[in-house]
Amino acid sequence: MRTSSARAIAPRPSITAWPSSEQKGRFAALAESRGVSESKLLGLLIETVLAENPVRRSASARSKPVELEEASDRLTIRLRPGDSTALERRATARGLKPSSYLAALTRAHLGAGSVLAPRELQALERSLAQVSATNRLLQQIESGLREQGVADRALLTELRQVKAAVIDAVEASRALVKSAVESWEAPSV
Repeated sequence: MRTSSARAIAPRPSITAWPSSEQKGRFAALAESRGVSESKLLGLLIETVLAENPVRRSASARSKPVELEEASDRLTIRLRPGDSTALERRATARGLKPSSYLAALTRAHLGAGSVLAPRELQALERSLAQVSATNRLLQQIESGLREQGVADRALLTELRQVKAAVIDAVEASRALVKSAVESWEAPSV
């Protein structure tokens, strides 16, 4: 009888996700900053979530797979004359269908979030990147002035004030972006 030292390796279970390009990039950067692979970071994330959220199921629920439900709650509303036209105009301006626009407004209102259409959110993110770049440029200017021995206190004071205002704008923009992203990703209340 012939035996083999190599054992068949059973495939490991996996979970698949489809993040946006921006989310994927941010996740990769986070993993790199922690010195781990994206896979390892995701595994740690899963362990943490499972440890902090124990699942309590009845005996009958254990045998049934959990199925995700698609959005199915429906609501009929009556609009005043002219509202439908205004709704369509606003939704179109934001690159959305009227129903998607109303759903976003409702979800944001229920979750007390900010409603920005995806296109507007992208524009805000681009603006945030530009303001952040301006802040880096101001830091370089201040550093260059110090290296050159420029001792004009008034100039350095004004530069610090401008930098502080730019940093405030960056932080406010980040908070707005975060709130807007959360309003689109938040589960129904």
